[in-house]
Amino acid sequence: IGVIDAPLQILYTPTAAYIGIVYCYQPFMVLPLYANLVKLDNRLLEAAYDRGAKPWQAFLRITLPLTRTGIIAGCMLV
Repeated sequence: IGVIDAPLQILYTPTAAYIGIVYCYQPFMVLPLYANLVKLDNRLLEAAYDRGAKPWQAFLRITLPLTRTGIIAGCMLV
């Protein structure tokens, strides 16, 4: 697709190790977040939108505080 001109030389480098660690531990962060987001009541977000909140405001004031336990659990696992 023409994004880069030459192959990346990352084999046996710290960057390759970081990519592998993130790839391996990603489910341990995503699964607690998903479990917490499934339990989130959508009526809270609808009420925020009805009161004029923008999507990022609703995220910061409703979704983020209610998913704090999932974020903490994921961070502890990772």
